[in-house]
Amino acid sequence: MLSSQVNIVKATIEVVSQLGLDRAATAKISKSAGVATGTLFHHYPNKGHLFQAVHQYILDDYVFNLIGFFDYPEDKVGKQLKKAIKASLDYWIRNPMYFSFMNQMIHSGYYTDEIARKEMTYFESRLGDAFRVAIRKGLVRKFDPRILLQILLKTIFEIADMIFHAEDEILKKKYRQQGVTFIWSALTVQSKN
Repeated sequence: MLSSQVNIVKATIEVVSQLGLDRAATAKISKSAGVATGTLFHHYPNKGHLFQAVHQYILDDYVFNLIGFFDYPEDKVGKQLKKAIKASLDYWIRNPMYFSFMNQMIHSGYYTDEIARKEMTYFESRLGDAFRVAIRKGLVRKFDPRILLQILLKTIFEIADMIFHAEDEILKKKYRQQGVTFIWSALTVQSKN
């Protein structure tokens, strides 16, 4: 990505966080990015293309921050998955503007079925192997890995939203702890002792 494109993407995230997706005018975005509006349209012919590029930028960053948890020996897959769940939730908490953009994007007309399919294929290609190994080893419930990923990602996102809206730090900490516990217990096969 060219530096002007990165500046535009980062400015879009900031403007959308401040004004909302619908009120994020391209003139405001280009001004914030320090580029001419014509430059913005040179890279992104319309807001739909711009918002899709921002969505992909955030997705790439999110997966990049998680990918190390899946470079594991197979005997550690359970621990790595649990760490990845925590890291995933923490990623959104550390990046509230990214969260705000993605939350608005997925609830907008810019988030098409095609983008949703590409997003799931993207996650599945990068994180699906870990779920397949965990299923094969009997650590995770035997569901299609795409279903597990979809439910996991949506649940993490909803818990992050609860944390953002919590009234105080004690409640935020409680939601994080209970959220991770809930997700892990919902995914894993419980031993019958």
